Amino acid sequence: MKSARTAAIIFALTLSYATFRYHVFGSSDWSWFAFWTTNKALSWTATALIALAYLIQDKEEARRLGLFGFSLTAWHCLVSLVLLGPGYYAKLHSGSSLTGPALASLLLGGVAYVAFCFPAWASRPGLKEKLGVGRWLTWQRLGYAGLGLTAAHCLAIGLPGWLTPAKWPGMLPPITLMGFLTALLPAFRLVRRRI
Repeated sequence: MKSARTAAIIFALTLSYATFRYHVFGSSDWSWFAFWTTNKALSWTATALIALAYLIQDKEEARRLGLFGFSLTAWHCLVSLVLLGPGYYAKLHSGSSLTGPALASLLLGGVAYVAFCFPAWASRPGLKEKLGVGRWLTWQRLGYAGLGLTAAHCLAIGLPGWLTPAKWPGMLPPITLMGFLTALLPAFRLVRRRI
């Protein structure tokens, strides 16, 4: 299946990037690889797949990619909640409490996931006919809102690190920045259509 191969390739690329940035050039402990590093790659892969679903012309392939991305988003949410403590995410904590930007990022990420639920549900076979084309399109377009919220999620949590490129391990930008740019790709297409 083409969509599964696309998802596997993107995940391999994002996982390689995360491995080099955080372990090879960075100082993250290799014991974190299985969940912490993989979760970063999954989040970026999920964003890329959903963005790609809004960029390609093949509707069936777009549906599959979007659903793959939605599934990985759910996994990212679950793993992130498990890893949320200060041991893995010290920068997100002030003492034992989450910082304001961390709370904002969690809220934005949660609302983004809810927004993605609508196009995912509407992608089920036969729903286009049951909902009617207009309503179905509205539900599908909520994915754009989800991508915008994903970009805001990345911005809230990652902006301080984006402003210090001299500290980037291996001169590789943070995955939050890469995810931010990836989430905005379909928006650039919309803007170009209206110009």
